[in-house]
Amino acid sequence: MTITPPFDPQTLTPEQADYVLRAFRFGDLDCCADLGVVQRHPVAMPVAGRLLAEPGAPDELLYAAAVVWLSLGVDPAPLQPLLTQPNSTIRAIAAIGCSARGDLNGLKVLVEFLTIDDLFGGCAPRTDVWSLAARVLVSLTARADLGPSLDSDSSMRQAAVLHWRALLNSGSATFDPGLGRWTTA
Repeated sequence: MTITPPFDPQTLTPEQADYVLRAFRFGDLDCCADLGVVQRHPVAMPVAGRLLAEPGAPDELLYAAAVVWLSLGVDPAPLQPLLTQPNSTIRAIAAIGCSARGDLNGLKVLVEFLTIDDLFGGCAPRTDVWSLAARVLVSLTARADLGPSLDSDSSMRQAAVLHWRALLNSGSATFDPGLGRWTTA
């Protein structure tokens, strides 16, 4: 059930944000539209933080709450437990969020995605998780030279993983919060 038509984003309440996040369903365009309305609304952030910590939360709730936190949150801590989630879409959202907030473990998870052929679900256009990870790694580090290119085969992607691991394990990656980017020596 969608609440967007009668929903006024200017007067969003925590209860409405909670309802939208709990009502989210993968593949439901109305739910995606509702999530798009609340994902950047400040009222939704504390609700998302609470829901991310909810024991036994279903994948769809975790995804919706993680999207809000990705849009608004500044602390990677609420997303960190999701870095080990079995659902690759949720794990990818968490890795992007953690990486963009200075958490090296998020970058390491993104690197491991370079060899995973799962599809990224949620509301975004369907794409391979590995190609999303490659684009985010380049965006956050400006290191396209480490690969893989978006037309890479599995052996090229595996080689890129080795390059990225070497870089991240060298200790030369540092996060610049002012730029929201990682730099490497």
